[in-house]
Amino acid sequence: MAELVGIVAIVTSLIMLIIEINSNSEATRAQVRQSTAEGIRQITLQFSADDKLRDLTLSDESYESLSRSDRDKIGAFSMAYIMTIEEAYFQWGDGYLDEELWLNRKNHGLWWLRQRRVREHWDDWQDRGWFTDQFMAAMNADLEAIQ
Repeated sequence: MAELVGIVAIVTSLIMLIIEINSNSEATRAQVRQSTAEGIRQITLQFSADDKLRDLTLSDESYESLSRSDRDKIGAFSMAYIMTIEEAYFQWGDGYLDEELWLNRKNHGLWWLRQRRVREHWDDWQDRGWFTDQFMAAMNADLEAIQ
């Protein structure tokens, strides 16, 4: 009888542990969704509030004609933006970000990387190894597929 009570106690403890783990996993996924959404939201607000950055990035003017300061402004903003996308990539790969949300974030990043002036920075970052090879390979494959 004591063995039966012990087995029931162990099984009950395991069930409670599984419930706790599932609850913590969902809380973590919710926190990741919130974090990635906030990162995109902050970047979007910064871009929409900065007329010069927006004009510099989306202009057809040659990249070489820009001042060093303007090129650096595009580069710094773009790096912060793409770092947010890379973070979402790894959160998705680790199972903390849903497929649909990852595709949304990836499409944001691909749109940004298709901007001519941003693309020049992206090519330079590849040479310097400023993003992980895995992320860069995934984004480059998608960029090639849509061009």
